[in-house]
Amino acid sequence: MGGFPNLRLTLEGAITLQRWLASKVAIISETDLIMADIKMPHERLYYLCPCGGVDHYAARVYVEGGVSAYLSSVLSCYESGKQWAISPVRVSDVIKKEEEKFLKLLDRAQELVPKVIKKRGYSSETLFFLKDTHGIDEELSEEIWAEHR
Repeated sequence: MGGFPNLRLTLEGAITLQRWLASKVAIISETDLIMADIKMPHERLYYLCPCGGVDHYAARVYVEGGVSAYLSSVLSCYESGKQWAISPVRVSDVIKKEEEKFLKLLDRAQELVPKVIKKRGYSSETLFFLKDTHGIDEELSEEIWAEHR
């Protein structure tokens, strides 16, 4: 390799990563994981299992990393023996997705709120219905209704 000693390490690292990924069922995003509501020992976090089983959970273990511990990038199903690689989440991506969801909600609310209030009447029950069924909070519903009256 002569003058490119780092090229060999990079190539070896890429091959190792490729083999590691090949042993996993898929790569899933941290945002797609649904935390299980169970109280278990603190050396693991439990999630609803992506394998489709409803009678068990998948887990991520804490890895000791010198001074602190961190969650592993592998989700394991102990029933099926399957593993998934977990891609980390960038905060800016989460914020962008939340912003996009909120803008869609605003668009939907502009049309839906007047229609529902005209049909059901303006009341606390109607505002609760909009919040509970469509995720449109009372303040937003009141603002939209005030604009459409």
